[in-house]
Amino acid sequence: MIYFFISKLKFTKQIALSKIVKFKALIYISVFIAIFIFSIFVSYERTNPKKWINEPFLSALAENNSEFIKVKNRREILLDKKERQYYFSSLENKIKTNKPQRNIILIIVDGLRADRMSLYGYEKYTTPNLNELISNNFFQYIKIFTSTCSDSVCGIYSILSSRRYDEFGFGLLDLTEVLKTIGYEVFFILSSNHSYMSLKQLYGESIDVFHDGISFKDSVSINDDYGVIQKLETIDSYTEQPRFFYLHFMSAHLLGKIKEEFAIYKPYSKQTPALLSSLNNVDYNHYLEKISNGYNNGVLQADYYIKKSLDILKDKGYLANSLVVITGDHGEGLGERGNFSHTFNLYQEDINVPFLWHSEGCNLKTLDYGTHIDIAPTILDCLNLPIPMTWKGNSLISKPQNKRLTYHQTVRIDKVVMVIEESKNHLYKLMANYSGSDFSKFRLFDIYNDPKEQINLINKIDPKHLEYLKYKLVSYFSEE
Repeated sequence: MIYFFISKLKFTKQIALSKIVKFKALIYISVFIAIFIFSIFVSYERTNPKKWINEPFLSALAENNSEFIKVKNRREILLDKKERQYYFSSLENKIKTNKPQRNIILIIVDGLRADRMSLYGYEKYTTPNLNELISNNFFQYIKIFTSTCSDSVCGIYSILSSRRYDEFGFGLLDLTEVLKTIGYEVFFILSSNHSYMSLKQLYGESIDVFHDGISFKDSVSINDDYGVIQKLETIDSYTEQPRFFYLHFMSAHLLGKIKEEFAIYKPYSKQTPALLSSLNNVDYNHYLEKISNGYNNGVLQADYYIKKSLDILKDKGYLANSLVVITGDHGEGLGERGNFSHTFNLYQEDINVPFLWHSEGCNLKTLDYGTHIDIAPTILDCLNLPIPMTWKGNSLISKPQNKRLTYHQTVRIDKVVMVIEESKNHLYKLMANYSGSDFSKFRLFDIYNDPKEQINLINKIDPKHLEYLKYKLVSYFSEE
């Protein structure tokens, strides 16, 4: 059918080639288009984790933001327009007398799960450098830290904007704009392609140096984190001009390139078979081992590149009196519940990311729980700057709340939505499927007492409290 359609197009008929050559060319084009269409179909069919294992190429295709492109959150943009004028006018006198001098280093590792890091108690020694920095009291860390969503665009911009996905819009007042306005130079040095879909547009116009995987040289591939190191080595030394560095690493992601010296855990693989049903029990268990080892090698490599980056910045004078944040944009399924990907679910393997913090004189007061939208407010609070009223997160160096609700979602048409309730004795996660206006398949877990989410408490807690959580979840996401 595809061949027949292409052969009838006007421009095809005008191509001056022999019939045999033209026939072969059309066959190749038809096959390519058929594979492309099939890949897109598969990328949506794989939302059923029992049927599909998420092959990296298909994951890249499926990790789209078609829903976000349709989101026109005019309310947030208008609120920010008013807030921007008030906020920066209030900063003028403060900056004149107390201009921030701390360099800020934000490191995001794509797909990094906290529970696969030895510093968080994982049995394999995957983070030797970070372990050492923790033991030397260079970093503090939060025990349970969650991403806002389980995909990159949402995770990254939640960190930078202190907003949830449903509050995104182009031109928001975010961390990058605040820092640029008060005199920072802004460097985004990023592995992978950050110019796709809406991400580059969300980043805004406040970036002085933008260098992502598309810009890597010397045959360094787009997802090779060595490209970040190469660029860092060219940065000039510190000259009392404060800078904000955002570094993005791909080592832990399925698309990240692993160098042989970090392939410690074997056998390993970062490739996935297309169909779960194509594996028998023996092959499946072998695959689980390989993909787990491949992920561990990625974490080990990310740990090395983080330390290497900090060493480079230290040698150039940026680490003294600095503020350093290390986190992940989302997690990654490694076989739990049949899931070998991200973007589809909100279980701990999908959203439990690390949070490491370093800044002399700004100690964390919240050590039990935090989330992406808290990062930007914490940075400004440490700089002794006011937090914009339109931001949604809390400062983690301020006194923690006794009770808190945070909201999370996947970004697909058929969403999973969630409210987390933090209290002294429980960390409840109430999840539901959300399609159209219908909420279904409610499930409830207590992460403090059931970190692997094995016990559904939906019929085991006080019914009034369950109804309260359901009301909060449904009312919040129904407002979209």
